[in-house]
Amino acid sequence: MVDVLNRAGRPVRQRLTAKAIRKPFPSAVRTSKLDFMRPDTRSSFSVEVLPPSNRFLSRFVRHFYFVRGWTGQEWSYVTFPELTTPVCLIKNMRLEFSKDDRQIRSSYDRTTAPQAKIFARRSQPVLVTLCGEVNEVAIVFHPLGLNQFISGTYGAEINSNEYFFRGFGNTLDRFLKELFSLETNEERQQAVESFLLRQFVGFENCKLEQALSVLTDSEDQCSIAEISSRLDISTKTLDRLFLRHLGVTPRQIRKIARFRRSAELITSDDTAMSLADIAQASGYYDQADFIRQYHQLAGAPPRRFLKHTSNIGGAGMLWQMLDPVPCCPKTTIQTASQQI
Repeated sequence: MVDVLNRAGRPVRQRLTAKAIRKPFPSAVRTSKLDFMRPDTRSSFSVEVLPPSNRFLSRFVRHFYFVRGWTGQEWSYVTFPELTTPVCLIKNMRLEFSKDDRQIRSSYDRTTAPQAKIFARRSQPVLVTLCGEVNEVAIVFHPLGLNQFISGTYGAEINSNEYFFRGFGNTLDRFLKELFSLETNEERQQAVESFLLRQFVGFENCKLEQALSVLTDSEDQCSIAEISSRLDISTKTLDRLFLRHLGVTPRQIRKIARFRRSAELITSDDTAMSLADIAQASGYYDQADFIRQYHQLAGAPPRRFLKHTSNIGGAGMLWQMLDPVPCCPKTTIQTASQQI
C-alpha cells in the first residue's frame, strides 16, 4: 500500500498489485542526451531522456523526454507504433495533421499558448516535421499508466478535437505557464512529477490488467478467445475494455507488443541475436510473419529498419532521422533509402 495525495490534497491509499505494475519491456531507461545539428546551417536541437526520479511514479511513467532547439529549415523524422502513451506539453508550437494522421507538422508560432497534446496508438509509421523553435516536454506513460491520473477515460481523450488533452482538468493551463518558465530539464521534470502526484486518482481493472499482461508476454500464445474464457468475459466485453482504456483492440495490442519487443531487440547495442532468434523471442509465428508485420508497422523489412532507426537512450524511442528533408506529398514518406 502506498500513500499519495489526490487532486483535493487528501492522502489516498493505493494497492499496487504485481499485475498492475507489470511493464511489458522491463529494460531500464537510462539518462541520455543527443544533439542534432546540420554543419552547413544554424539548425540544431537536443533530445534528453530522463527516467522518473520518483519511485511511485515510475510504476506508471516510463520516462520523460525534452526536445529544445531551433531547426531553421524543416527537419523530419519517422516514429513507429508503440504501446506507451505520450502526452506532449508544448509551447509556441502549432501542430498540423494530415487527414490520415500519418503526418504531423510543427511550426513556430509565438501566439500559440502552451498546450497539451495526446496521440492515439497507431499501427503505421508517422512522419514528424519540425520547423522553427521547438520547446516540448513529453510524459511517456506505461500502457495503462495515464489512466491513473485522469477521471475520464483514455478512449474519450484520444477522440477529442485536434488531439487537445484536457484530462488533467482546469489546473493544466496554469501549470503549463509555470512549467515553461523553468530553464533546465531537471527543474521541468521535478515540476511535472509534483504535478502528477497531485493529479493521481487511481485506476484498477483486474481483468484488463491480466489480459494486457498475457497479450504483451511473448511466451504466451493464447488466443483472444482463450484469454476471454480465462477471465470469464466475452470477447466483445474484452474489446470494449481495451477500446475504452487503451484505445485499441486486444488483437492490435498484441501486434504492437510483438513489434516493439522485436524492434527494441533489433536496435539494442547489447543484443547479439540473429533476426530469426529475435522473431522467435518476440512471439512471431515464423520468419514470413515477422517480415510481413514489419512491412505493415515499420514500412520496411527488419534489416532495413535496423540500418536506419535509433533507439534513443535505450528508452524505446525509435526515431528514424531523415536527411536531407524530403518533400512528402499526401501520405508518402520518403526516407534516405526507402519509401513507406
